[in-house]
Amino acid sequence: MGLVEDVARSVQVFTDGVRRRDLGKVLSIYASDAVFSPAWSDEAGRGMRRGAGEIKIAFENLFKDARHLSVSFRTQPSEATVHRIGKDHAAFAGYYKISKLLSTSIVEVHAKFVFVYSLGQGGSVEVVTHNSMLSPKGIVRVRGHLSKFNAYLAKREEEASSPSPSPS
Repeated sequence: MGLVEDVARSVQVFTDGVRRRDLGKVLSIYASDAVFSPAWSDEAGRGMRRGAGEIKIAFENLFKDARHLSVSFRTQPSEATVHRIGKDHAAFAGYYKISKLLSTSIVEVHAKFVFVYSLGQGGSVEVVTHNSMLSPKGIVRVRGHLSKFNAYLAKREEEASSPSPSPS
């Protein structure tokens, strides 16, 4: 695999981890001494998060109270968006949107991101710096009547957690 594919794999792990609210999966792309600057409102004012423990807290705060969570990368890894920095590092920059469904609203965080990767042996990449800044669209809050959608999500969660009936 090439560098772009390695970064794309890391982005997919991040996307899946956020969607599933799986801290282990999200944290697996970061180096243990990584630095992270989140854009979401409850974290942005706290400045840089340093190391796995502080990064974990930032994502715990993002996941808190979420009925559903997703990240949409507007910019995909490509030869135009992934740049090698020397022989041991690469950067991937662009725009993404993080959407968080709460019980009575949806919060969308529109942000510009920069991931700086350390390049390891055999195509391994680790995020050493993740900087996220609000784009001009910023944070959008959509309030409204979401009870039908929340009921649908609750039913799906219940079905997923209940044991399957045994075949007769």
